[in-house]
Amino acid sequence: AWTPDSLTADVPPIFYDMTREAKNEIVDALRRIKMRGLHPQNVEQQDFRVPSFARDVPMLRDHLDRGCGFVVLRSRDVAALTEDQALIVYWGLGNYLGQVMRQDLSGARTDFVSDKEEDEKSKSVEVGGKIEDGGWDPYRVIDTNKFCTLHTDNAYSNPRPPDYVGLMCLCNAAVGGESLLMAAYTLHNQILKQHPEYLERLYQDFSWDTPPLQTLPDGPPTKAMPIFEFKDDELVIHYLDLYLEPGMERAGTPMTLEEKEMQAFLAAQMLRDDLMFRYLLQPGETLFFNNRWNIHGRDAFEDTVEQRHKLVRLWMWRRHTGPGMDPVALDAAEFGILLD
Repeated sequence: AWTPDSLTADVPPIFYDMTREAKNEIVDALRRIKMRGLHPQNVEQQDFRVPSFARDVPMLRDHLDRGCGFVVLRSRDVAALTEDQALIVYWGLGNYLGQVMRQDLSGARTDFVSDKEEDEKSKSVEVGGKIEDGGWDPYRVIDTNKFCTLHTDNAYSNPRPPDYVGLMCLCNAAVGGESLLMAAYTLHNQILKQHPEYLERLYQDFSWDTPPLQTLPDGPPTKAMPIFEFKDDELVIHYLDLYLEPGMERAGTPMTLEEKEMQAFLAAQMLRDDLMFRYLLQPGETLFFNNRWNIHGRDAFEDTVEQRHKLVRLWMWRRHTGPGMDPVALDAAEFGILLD
């Protein structure tokens, strides 16, 4: 249950600097990838090996799971790389932390976060028949320069939400655009302190609307999830304010006055600077954070012709806890099959 005041230099590693040895290994990996003609959508784990980084991955995973739940990887050499090379390095380092998962029904493994022009918005692929206004998904606040409220990424078209999220900075905005983080444990404590009567409802299911690019064709129009739950002795939060009231309406269970008051209280807590970590990512820096019990957002920003905000998002599943990613172990854990 960290607060900004508790995040000091005595709690490493909020920042992790890539070593010279690891950078040399990355250069060598990129050389071999180029020889094979690979690109960001088909590079695989065996193609990108950075053993010097691998030594520190258990420590970084432990910090994501049991520390403050986030870390900023710093490597300012991205300016010397092409965008495809930067994406391969980003995917490769993220894939050491967890298994990179698809972002939407298109199968894309990365997602660009920027203020897209109107003509780019109109090119959005329609999935599930829910995109409105010429193809623009009204939920995609990350495709604007507006303030993005604190939330979790829940990846509706996948069998389970991402455990970790990564945000790599290719270019920061001319003004603003700070990344925002808050611990769900801290938020939970504020509810317990100020409105404990809300907690019973927060541990029960709500109906959430689903984003168009993650809505399965002919699938359910909403998804049932509580805001708080405990899984494997760990607090897990699911929260996307834009999806809540429309989802409840779509499910035929409009939010009550008490539920709206509860949501307003949550929204007010998520604006408190004394509970929130702010950081402006610089080009070449990557923020990795635990998506199970940290909520994240972004400040509004302003671009210029010369300097445009551009981040790249990555989603990962943990494979070092529970059944990992072995298909037999996954079926045993999730479907209860018995193994000899």
